[in-house]
Amino acid sequence: MIKIAVYDSNQAKLDELRNFIENDLNEDGIEFTTIYFTDSKALWNYLSGNNSIDIILLDLCHQYQRGIQLVNDIEKTYPHIGLLFFSKQLGALNFASRTLVDSANHITDNDSKYILSIPLSINDLRMSLVSTVKLFEYQERNKITVRSRGQIYSLRLNFIDYIVSSSRQIIFHGCGKELPVYGKLDEIEEKLGPSFLRCHQSYLVNISRIAVFDKHGIQLRSGAKIPVSKARHAKAYADFLKLTDGNFNFPHSEEGA
Repeated sequence: MIKIAVYDSNQAKLDELRNFIENDLNEDGIEFTTIYFTDSKALWNYLSGNNSIDIILLDLCHQYQRGIQLVNDIEKTYPHIGLLFFSKQLGALNFASRTLVDSANHITDNDSKYILSIPLSINDLRMSLVSTVKLFEYQERNKITVRSRGQIYSLRLNFIDYIVSSSRQIIFHGCGKELPVYGKLDEIEEKLGPSFLRCHQSYLVNISRIAVFDKHGIQLRSGAKIPVSKARHAKAYADFLKLTDGNFNFPHSEEGA
């Protein structure tokens, strides 16, 4: 079941959103639970307490600067969470997001963020929420099952930032955590599919987490730096452009890293 958090510092606006989500959205047959916040610190503390959230809907029209900081912190620390937010000042957002141009049936994009402009259309809000929920339902079906220390884990692919091979261990990194398992990176790569890029003999990286890819290597949105070997650099970059349809604006050099 999808869990949606809603933040609006204005109680009256929050009540309007609550009424829409709990009445209109139910008509779309979506199974979800909700939690509501008027205080950004309370929302952040909830996330920091390892509470699971799939989608966050934020109103940035009030306490704008605080809301922008909250969005940026969530994007960096919890990149797997779907973000939907609306604002009068779209140009001030300082990270790459997309406007609401996709249809509700588009479920293949890993970058689950929407910006909704003011005045807010209920139809746009419904479409973006339904589309994001469909995306998460799609991602819920895309998992990898691994065994670690006698326990079996089923990991959503979109929860994984990168994977590194060290000695006989494969270490999954994501959401600020690590999960070591025994195995071979080649076998893991076969299970993951094209959403992960092999940039080094010892590294696989989630393409949707890449912020910078240049001659020095890869930097993720979280700030983590991933090495790219000289032997794999040209192919890795070509594969990256192919898998992102060339929609990447950072500079690249043909020199090996």
